[in-house]
Amino acid sequence: MNKPAIKESVTDTIIGLLINYPINILVLFVTFHYHLTPFWTATTLTITFTFIAIARKYFVRIWFQKRNKNYWKRKRAGLDQQVQQAKTN
Repeated sequence: MNKPAIKESVTDTIIGLLINYPINILVLFVTFHYHLTPFWTATTLTITFTFIAIARKYFVRIWFQKRNKNYWKRKRAGLDQQVQQAKTN
């Protein structure tokens, strides 16, 4: 099982829930205010959440890539340091 992928998926899902729930209430309030039909309400929600999901997923992916890159840099630096210490001993 790929633990980093699971961690990223769970993080993205939680962020999505925290962002989408209040936006859902807001969009529904607006569509009900303008007496939109169920078709146009669903279309508005779909378009709104599609753009939000693309942006959210992009930023979460970039954040995890940077985090993983820094992790491997630190790990490599630690290994390099261990090699240097082994050479001096």
